[in-house]
Amino acid sequence: MSQPRKHVALLPYPLFGHITPLLQLARKISAHHDVTFMTSALRVQQLRHRGIFTAADEQHIRLVSLQDGVQESDDSEGTLGQMMELGEKTMTFTTSLFATMPAAVDPHPDVDYRHLVDQPLHRPVDVIIGDLVAFFQVELLTARGIRCFCFLSCSGLMLANKLDIGSDTPVIPDAAFFSDWEAHEDLNVTGIPKAYKDMADKYGGNFLKGFHHVAGYIVNSVEGLEEKVAKRFAEHSLTANRPVRFVAPLFAEAEGGAKNAAETAANSLVDQWLDKQKERDVVYVSFGSYAVSQKDQTLEIAKALMSLDKPFIWSLKANQQKLLSDDMKALIEQQSASSKYLVLAWTPQRRILNHPATRLFVSHVGYNSLLEAFDAGVPLVSWPMFGDQFANANMAQRLGNGLSLPATGMLFARVVPAAEVVEAVQKVGQWDKPYAEGDYTQKALEISRVVKAAARPGGSSYEAFSQLVSCDI
Repeated sequence: MSQPRKHVALLPYPLFGHITPLLQLARKISAHHDVTFMTSALRVQQLRHRGIFTAADEQHIRLVSLQDGVQESDDSEGTLGQMMELGEKTMTFTTSLFATMPAAVDPHPDVDYRHLVDQPLHRPVDVIIGDLVAFFQVELLTARGIRCFCFLSCSGLMLANKLDIGSDTPVIPDAAFFSDWEAHEDLNVTGIPKAYKDMADKYGGNFLKGFHHVAGYIVNSVEGLEEKVAKRFAEHSLTANRPVRFVAPLFAEAEGGAKNAAETAANSLVDQWLDKQKERDVVYVSFGSYAVSQKDQTLEIAKALMSLDKPFIWSLKANQQKLLSDDMKALIEQQSASSKYLVLAWTPQRRILNHPATRLFVSHVGYNSLLEAFDAGVPLVSWPMFGDQFANANMAQRLGNGLSLPATGMLFARVVPAAEVVEAVQKVGQWDKPYAEGDYTQKALEISRVVKAAARPGGSSYEAFSQLVSCDI
């Protein structure tokens, strides 16, 4: 006899680096349980406009807009201040939502929740899966009979190295968020940025008091790549008696969904362009959807790419393209499938990484980008900007499939010179060797085999997800 379907609501932090993997998880869970995906109204609009939330998704997932007032655009310049302001707004909103949303044991709370959403929930919620938004308010859910799982949109290290943080943990400067707060491979964090401490104090004084209330953890990583972290979870008192499921990779084998007109055109242009390139010759550059480089740095990157004399695709926001030289802007306006390079405001990243023309990836190493590179077997030149990206760069370098440029990102005033970028790209690319014989490429291909094996039936991630939907939820 099959188990009854639970109602699982997934609630990401309203940035696409968090939304994307949780939506991928929602798709997989929807085959086993009733799923509602809840995020800011602005993000819902963007998900539909970009074709990220597809017609197929509409058949299996209920998409609910949260009336949380989030107005930040993806094209804004990411700063710690903006992120903390977004966090404050999100925490305040979810406090109200968690206290009033219908629960199986409390289907009609005294306070109506319907002004917080664009449509009523179709049934009471049994389980919430949330990331940062849930940490401070888990007890609001458990008190009402809703079980909460904490989803880590990044590596397991991001949780494992904070398990001993408490109210007496020393405060460190906020600038540490832009350097190495997340990057401690020894699993020991000795301080907490002041902005995070202030938020913790507002919501009860304990940075991660939710650890004591969560039903379990879902990690967007592969256990075989984080054996030390997995051992930490198995031994620590806060996690040893709760399920910790490493379920990556979550993305589908093929990218789907109809894009808007501009992105459909970009898809077509990229496909045609890549098909014209030599095998394993292309440099792909992208710094993600949030962080941006200043004008001097953007010009140095342009100079480096032009001097490499290699075909490249550069994913560069429209407002950043305005910083380029007039000559380069003129070439961009006339670019075609026959151009030496492409500079686009949006790129189909997984298509590029998995195309046989691509040789290496210059990346901010946001965690989604890191996993996509791992899966594709493409080596990295890492350019971390803030937060967990430094840990991600360390992870790639530790595993041997890339190099990290030093002193990059928002904390550092230095402009990485074009010559240094060229040197790193040439060292990782090793165009003098066949692709499969490159020092970094060999490691990248080994990691790809580990990731793909984990996802296959019988693999560690496949089995972890099976346990999640059949037992944990």
